[in-house]
Amino acid sequence: MPLRRLVVAVVAGVLLVGVVTFALVRGGVDDDPAPAARTAPPSPADPTQPTEAPAPEPVAEDGVECPAPRRMDGYRDLAEETPLPDGAVALRLCATADSEARWIVPPDVLVGAVAGDLVGQMQQGELVKGDVLSCTAVGGADFAYAVGFADGTRRIMVGATGGCGIVKGAGPARFGGRDVADAYFEALGSARAVSPTPSRTPPRPTCFGHRGYALSPQPEAFDVRLEDAVSAAVCWDPREVGDEVVYREAALDPDDLATVLADHRTPGRSPGGCRVGNFVLIYGTHWGDVGAALTRCGRWDIDGTAEQLMGAAAVDVFRPIVGGHRKPRR
Repeated sequence: MPLRRLVVAVVAGVLLVGVVTFALVRGGVDDDPAPAARTAPPSPADPTQPTEAPAPEPVAEDGVECPAPRRMDGYRDLAEETPLPDGAVALRLCATADSEARWIVPPDVLVGAVAGDLVGQMQQGELVKGDVLSCTAVGGADFAYAVGFADGTRRIMVGATGGCGIVKGAGPARFGGRDVADAYFEALGSARAVSPTPSRTPPRPTCFGHRGYALSPQPEAFDVRLEDAVSAAVCWDPREVGDEVVYREAALDPDDLATVLADHRTPGRSPGGCRVGNFVLIYGTHWGDVGAALTRCGRWDIDGTAEQLMGAAAVDVFRPIVGGHRKPRR
């Protein structure tokens, strides 16, 4: 069962539940453009039959470069309204410079037919009609994608998983941003499954946050499992300093991390009661990902409910660091 994570909106603000109006700045999208005006993915011989997804290929560390990190508005400025050319061979996510969005993007590059298939999917969503939309906004994230082509050229696309779920950067704006993000992370998992363990240095987890977005390093669609952790830091006693949320921080040594992971896989008998204070465990994997596991009163917070008790071995690791249970300082 995946650990619950606080979800960050990778944009310059959080989308709240409600009805909002989105102004889309673009031209000539009231009607579907003529076929000659854009490059569409080839249709299957029998349109009633689903197309077969390409077999996963190992991830790469290059193939297309992202621009220098910038705010999402900057990426949207790079998303052209002209159709994409044929021949996409690489796809990766790009980091943002938004203070609300300090999550660690996967360093891997999807290549080959898988990348081309995903880029094709980005261009298959329903066209956005009109210049103004009203839609129910739900929390989500905005992603920036770099698309690489065989001739070395690059295009930038952006897709939202919240609100109207708009995809831009390949001609007219389209719906389907959440489907694109889900497909991207699913393809990334499949590609990693057939890839050798990377030799890159695992990240050093650190405690970070922003008011309202504290300790949320990965979007909801991306499952970074605690059992894959190779490094970790304990974050506790949060305090607001200006717009920042500042935590006390302590790195776990490898032996203590091994004890915690063993306890999490097969929890021992809990000492009972609130024997350890609340904290967040930030952890890194050998893939370069960073995840966050929340705890409450000596329990791992799983799927929004504090279900799994920490065993005595894990309590013995954390209690000397964070102490006993106490209310957070304000």
